[in-house]
Amino acid sequence: MRDVLKVMIVGVVLVPVAEARDLYVNNLTGDDRASGAAPRVVSEGNGPVRTIQRALRYAEFGDRIVLANTGEPYREQVSVQGARNSGSSQSPFIIEGNGATLDGTARIAADLWQPAGTGLLRYRPPRISFQRLFLNGRPLAAQSIDRKGRLASLAPGQWCMFQQSIHYRPESDVPLNEQDLGVSLHSMGITLYNVRHVVVRNLFIQGFRLDGVNALDNSFDCRLDTLTCRWNGRSGISVGGASRVKVQDCLLEDNGVAQLRTEGWSHVVATDCKFVGTNAWKMDGGRLSVDGKDQERKRTIPINVDSSPLDRP
Repeated sequence: MRDVLKVMIVGVVLVPVAEARDLYVNNLTGDDRASGAAPRVVSEGNGPVRTIQRALRYAEFGDRIVLANTGEPYREQVSVQGARNSGSSQSPFIIEGNGATLDGTARIAADLWQPAGTGLLRYRPPRISFQRLFLNGRPLAAQSIDRKGRLASLAPGQWCMFQQSIHYRPESDVPLNEQDLGVSLHSMGITLYNVRHVVVRNLFIQGFRLDGVNALDNSFDCRLDTLTCRWNGRSGISVGGASRVKVQDCLLEDNGVAQLRTEGWSHVVATDCKFVGTNAWKMDGGRLSVDGKDQERKRTIPINVDSSPLDRP
């Protein structure tokens, strides 16, 4: 019996571990029916996939997903979860951004705007909370309007949220159908849930209604590296539940409530990050260390807005 057990143990030890693979994504030339095994189209069915989410469905433990930086944003929301989207300390599961952009906005068709008074237009977005208005891909600053009579004070190019709708006064000399106006369509850029040893790096994540990255719960030994998370409605990065996340060399810029947010029983270690905007971080629970200094719980830390040139334009 003992000899049988030895054979069984040896058999288990010698079972080969599958080698980590590279899966390629290209939002211009890719095809979600392809294998994702090659960065360029080699033959029918052998080439990059078009979406990150398709690559995640193909992925297995310890794989690397490689995005092509095509100059065109990836317009999707991404969910990284479970053992197949996890790795180990020796072979982490990696999303390599190569400087590409993940964008959560969508253009507002001109015919969706309704008259709302002299020179004013109104649009009701599909989701109300934390919403922003974008012009030519960049957010417009919201104006504080608390009574309908003050809507007339909006200057050309200004907007506010009133009675669950966006009110906007367009530039008078630019036809509405020539203005590239948009809102946040997707809620979160990248969601991490129940994963281990995940690295997300070198990626712009912008324009999502809530968070650029949300480590929702049970995301352990994960690292967010060289990310630019900007123009998201609530935060650039949010870490909650029991997650353990390192945030390294990230630029968190002009996110709505705070640049970095913690909650629950999470533990976040941030090093060499740059915070640009209203509040650097907001703690609704959890532990936070910034550049080696533990931060006080239940505090929102204001920022002196950094007017120096951004590290990543």
